[in-house]
Amino acid sequence: MYKKVLCVCLLVLVASFSYSQNNEWKNYFSNNEVSIEFKYTECHNPSKGIHHENVLLRITNKTNNELVAAYYLQRIYNGKEVKADVSNFTFSLTANTSIESSCDELKEGLYVFSRILDLKANSVLNSFDLKNLTINGQPVAR
Repeated sequence: MYKKVLCVCLLVLVASFSYSQNNEWKNYFSNNEVSIEFKYTECHNPSKGIHHENVLLRITNKTNNELVAAYYLQRIYNGKEVKADVSNFTFSLTANTSIESSCDELKEGLYVFSRILDLKANSVLNSFDLKNLTINGQPVAR
């Protein structure tokens, strides 16, 4: 009995560790002023029939001053760029703050739809890019 309980506990521990590893923020861009991170996340809202994977973005102002980040959000699905109605985004961040999307609060320009999880998807995100990235109006070299 002890061995079974121990095995179940280890299995739960490994499963939760694996989930947390896949759900961590990854660096997209960082310098002395700003960091931009992303993570692929499954978002479920069963009452609305939503089971999607999204790429969530987080922008962090690392300075003691207000910062304005702007970019063109490029989305590549099935090997082709998809032009959205709105693709240019600007975010103002006060000193030492962050802005991000979550499954509960998807903020335009801070998330990218990746794929539908519960149906065979015709459209799957291959990649995304933040083109023409500027910080306080200055182009950022990446």
